Amino acid sequence: MDLTPPDKHPQVSSSDYPENAEPPGFGGAGVPGRFTLGPNGVSDVVGYYINGTYVAADRLGGGATVNYAPQNDGPVSIAVSSVDRARHHSPTTYYRTWVASTGPDVTCPKRTGLLPFQCVFKAVRVPDAATFTYRVGNGPETTVPAVNGVATVDITATMGEHVLYAWSTSSAGVRSGFETVGLDVRDSPIVSSDVYPEDGNGGGGAGVPGEFVFEPGMPGVATYRYSLDPDVHPESGTVPAGPDGTATVTLTPKRAGFVTLDVWSVNADGSRSTMTARYQFFVSG
Repeated sequence: MDLTPPDKHPQVSSSDYPENAEPPGFGGAGVPGRFTLGPNGVSDVVGYYINGTYVAADRLGGGATVNYAPQNDGPVSIAVSSVDRARHHSPTTYYRTWVASTGPDVTCPKRTGLLPFQCVFKAVRVPDAATFTYRVGNGPETTVPAVNGVATVDITATMGEHVLYAWSTSSAGVRSGFETVGLDVRDSPIVSSDVYPEDGNGGGGAGVPGEFVFEPGMPGVATYRYSLDPDVHPESGTVPAGPDGTATVTLTPKRAGFVTLDVWSVNADGSRSTMTARYQFFVSG
C-alpha cells in the first residue's frame, strides 16, 4: 500500500499569464489561458488539481496542459497540486500572476423589481468592441451589438440577489475579461425623492413638503399604500397607480432627524407585494 504522498511541489508555467506579472497584467477575468503543469520529478503522478479542478496527466509521471480562466482581475494566486496513484496530494504550488482589468463598465439600477430594467455596457478598456455578451448568474448568455462601444439592454430577473456578468468581443473575435455587478431584485416598490434623497445627507426640513415617487416592483400594480413613521410623523394613505404604474405623493415630515417611509403595492386582485420598501431619509433641522 502506498502511504507516501508526492514530496515535491508541481511545476507551473504559462505564457498567457506569466508568473509574477505586474500591472497592467495579462488576459482578463474569464479569459482562458494555457497552463503547463509538471511533476517535478515525481514518478507516480497521475493528475493535477488546478484551483480545485482535476486534469489528468498525459502519462504516469507526466505533465498536463490545461486551459484555465481566472475568475478575478488584479493580483491572482492559482493553487496547483499533483496527485499520485493512491490519490495522495503533493504540497501546493501557488502560482501568482496579474490579470488585466479589461471588462466593460456596467451601470445598472441600485435596486430593481420583477419588471424589465435597463443596464448600460460601455467598452472603455479595450478598443473595437463589436458585441457585448451578458448573463445573469448561471443563466443563458445573450449577445447584443455594440454601437460606438456602448449598448443598452433590458434585463428581467427573478426575485433575490444575483450576479450579472458582462464582457465584450472585438470584430476580430478577441474577448475581454468580464465585469460583474450585483443585482438586488425585489417585488416591493422603488421609492425616490428629490427633496428627501435616500443618502443620509439631509434635505427639506420640518414642515417642508416633498414629493415621493413610487415605481412598481412587480406587474399589475393598482395602488400603493404607505406609512410615514407612525410614532413621530403619523401619516399614511393609499394612492392609485397611474397608467405607467407609478404614483406620486406629497408628504410633510413634522420633525428633523431620520425618518422611515414604508411603501407596499397592491394588485387589482388584492394581492400585495411580498416585500415592503423601507425608504429612510434625513430631515434637515
